[in-house]
Amino acid sequence: ANNSSRRVEKNDAHTGKGWFKRVQDASCDVGLEVRISKLICILHNEAKAELEREDCIYDDYVAYSKAYKASLDLKKHGEKVELPKHLWDAFATNALRAWNLEEFLSRPLFSE
Repeated sequence: ANNSSRRVEKNDAHTGKGWFKRVQDASCDVGLEVRISKLICILHNEAKAELEREDCIYDDYVAYSKAYKASLDLKKHGEKVELPKHLWDAFATNALRAWNLEEFLSRPLFSE
């Protein structure tokens, strides 16, 4: 057991990125966990609602589904969740701001 902990420290020191400490800190942040869970729930509900709409736009359903899948790995990878501009405009609501979830979303790049 002692050798394996030394190995982790050595690898961490070797990379110089402190990845183990960041993962450990994120695991202990209950508020972060709650906010990510809320985002996962919202994206799942949006994808499901789009699919159940009579005039479902399949590309929107796929975009919400990809965002939902990305949100599942948010804590692990820390990458931003992406949505197309038209979905971003509809999705970035006061509810997201109230839960402080916008930090997890990547603003779409506009060519306008």
